[in-house]
Amino acid sequence: MKKIIILFTVLLLTGCGVGTTRNSKNNSQHHNIYMNTDSKCAGIKRVSKKYKETNPKDMLEKVDYCFIGKIKNFKDVEIYENGKIKTLMSISIESTIKGDVTGDIEIYRDGGRSGINEYVNYPKDTCLDKNKLKSIPDKMKESCYIEVVPDAYFQAKEGEEYMFFVKNKKQMEIYNDAYGMLKVLDDKNLENVYTNKKYKISEIS
Repeated sequence: MKKIIILFTVLLLTGCGVGTTRNSKNNSQHHNIYMNTDSKCAGIKRVSKKYKETNPKDMLEKVDYCFIGKIKNFKDVEIYENGKIKTLMSISIESTIKGDVTGDIEIYRDGGRSGINEYVNYPKDTCLDKNKLKSIPDKMKESCYIEVVPDAYFQAKEGEEYMFFVKNKKQMEIYNDAYGMLKVLDDKNLENVYTNKKYKISEIS
């Protein structure tokens, strides 16, 4: 019982989501705010970001690559800067809209999960309090994880198709988070999962 109380206290302090996806009114537009109801989530941090370009046509001009592809698998996660997390994805490209890229490609997406011990052992400062995470009982540390995600985020799935907008900086990465990763609904339509806004593939390509 004592361990349960300790864990519950930690969850409250670190801000783990305890609800389902909800709508938040922001600038007269509804956004799906990502929540995590998994009992193994020991903390979630949403990192605030500003997104200048949110229209696919505007983003197309800013990126190096744009293509439709399927997520094969999530390969790895990396903790960076002040404890942010990004996830490396393997993508099978199905059609190219901009840039010379074919076959399979690996790209990073901002946001992801980390084991508690790995996060606590990160040598730099973190956006989740390490001391509070250390107070979790060792057995629970082994089975639980934490999440750090950007504002515009949703839980993507292996085997699903998306239109990806990709910048090639030091590494290949999704541009503008959920705005740069539109779900393919069928052979003509796309959806921004974060805003629920629909687009025509033909209008972008």
